[in-house]
Amino acid sequence: LPGQVRAITDAQEWRRLKPSDLRAVLLPMALTAVASGCVYFNAMYDAGQAYDAGITALQEDQDQLARQQFDSVIAKAGRIVGNHPSSKYADDAAFLKTRAEIHNKLWEAAFTSADYARQLSKQSRDSALAAGLKGIAAVQLERPLLADSLLSSALAADLAADDRANILFHRGLARLRLD
Repeated sequence: LPGQVRAITDAQEWRRLKPSDLRAVLLPMALTAVASGCVYFNAMYDAGQAYDAGITALQEDQDQLARQQFDSVIAKAGRIVGNHPSSKYADDAAFLKTRAEIHNKLWEAAFTSADYARQLSKQSRDSALAAGLKGIAAVQLERPLLADSLLSSALAADLAADDRANILFHRGLARLRLD
């Protein structure tokens, strides 16, 4: 096998391989699997770092820098979700992408991404958070009735304190627009 590239097409061929040949075949396959896992992790790490930098820039009134950071998050997380939807990081990437779209006031995109995040959610708490994020986008899209419903359903879950506060605020906005 070393120096040769060919397909092993049946079980008899596999049985005839020597241990050194097996290592030559299996080791690169294992390394490829490990490396691809690292690629997903690194992409998620980079997206998370960019998101944190965007939040810091917002807090320091550096709106242009924040927008650039959130654009970076959208691109990086979007690649994870788009290219590797079954990755163990796909749901986290979808949530990060949705949050970045909300910060950049990309309401239609956030509305759609929140739906996708909800589909990828593995826990009911995450599904509720996705509904809340979709509700935030719905408020800005002037769909207050839908927003109120989504936000109220999200509040029924045990959310993190900052998410709960943000969702409560937007539900108040939705209810003001209902009147």
